[in-house]
Amino acid sequence: MVDFNSPESVSEWLQANDGVEGLRQAIDTGRFAGKHKIEAEACLRKHDREQIARTEQVNQAREERNVRAAEVSAKWAKWLTIIAVAALVVGVIEYCASK
Repeated sequence: MVDFNSPESVSEWLQANDGVEGLRQAIDTGRFAGKHKIEAEACLRKHDREQIARTEQVNQAREERNVRAAEVSAKWAKWLTIIAVAALVVGVIEYCASK
């Protein structure tokens, strides 16, 4: 049986075995018991929280890029609308002047 007495010992086990998924599988199959299981489960919860935090950071960065892109698109749309209206006004003036 593995002696998990600190988070570092769990990290060592992770490196020597199949990583987090290997630890999950070992816990599910009953390879650990008592305080060893508690320490391993705590490590998994910490890993899951860190993974969620990383995912949230990536999602937030993606959302910020999308907002910036939407702002740029809105500015271009505004200027293109102004140009189109100006061209329409010039066209109407030229049409009226030619009659």
